[in-house]
Amino acid sequence: MNHSTHELGTVTVNDIVQHFYCPRKVYFLKTMQTPFKPRKKMVFGLETQEKEKKRVKERIDVYGFEKREVKAMHLNVEAYCEEIGLKGENRCTPET
Repeated sequence: MNHSTHELGTVTVNDIVQHFYCPRKVYFLKTMQTPFKPRKKMVFGLETQEKEKKRVKERIDVYGFEKREVKAMHLNVEAYCEEIGLKGENRCTPET
């Protein structure tokens, strides 16, 4: 998800989190279209998520479901609520 090119009127889950951290950051990202540069912690988090995808295969269960119950894992599923203009992304969704 590119945080520097939001659609006008759409609020992402990340925008809400960022607003509580620093409201000015959301202003600069959404209004001023300031380029977004990932920080070290963010890069580390993304690397950790990639490792986690590999570790899921080794587990006995998947998010509380037994492996045999899970038909598929859907990655990076976008969710959008037009009614309130909220947009987000579910990184890993098990299909049972």
